[in-house]
Amino acid sequence: MKKNCKTAQFGTAWASRTLQKYSRYLNPSRSSRAGRMMRLGEEYESFQHGGIIFGYYADDGECAGILTMKPYEPGKHPVKYPSDAKVMYLSDVATRFEYRNQGIGTHLFEHAIRHLEVLGYDYIYLRTNEENSMSYGIAKRCGFVQLFDIIEEVERRRTDGTVAKDARIFMEKKLSK
Repeated sequence: MKKNCKTAQFGTAWASRTLQKYSRYLNPSRSSRAGRMMRLGEEYESFQHGGIIFGYYADDGECAGILTMKPYEPGKHPVKYPSDAKVMYLSDVATRFEYRNQGIGTHLFEHAIRHLEVLGYDYIYLRTNEENSMSYGIAKRCGFVQLFDIIEEVERRRTDGTVAKDARIFMEKKLSK
């Protein structure tokens, strides 16, 4: 597989097509196609003001992975940065099942870091579950450090209808300019 990583600011036709292409790989048992597309539409709207998406494409043109970032919004998460700092929140990274364990997630992380350094950002941070070894492990390998004093309790609905409580941790990376 070629390392063919394309990038676009949200609001472009390419970014919209990438999001729609990737939507078919969401877990179909969780919701209907209409529901998935509505959530994707809401996600797309939230990226209209400075969000970034990276898509990783396989040789056959299929979207094998996706990474999304949003500008830091003070008060949205329990992390704090100086008011003059340029900060980006890595909101999501996903790789299709058949493309996992091929370095795509790491490639997307590294590409995002380089991109933000070129743009003059000071920090990138993410929220994850420590048990989620995929994003946690990739973040650690890419130089992110855990903010040990910040943990967020969240509830999420499982596919069987039950509600589970998770402790989410935050990790950050100071970027070089």
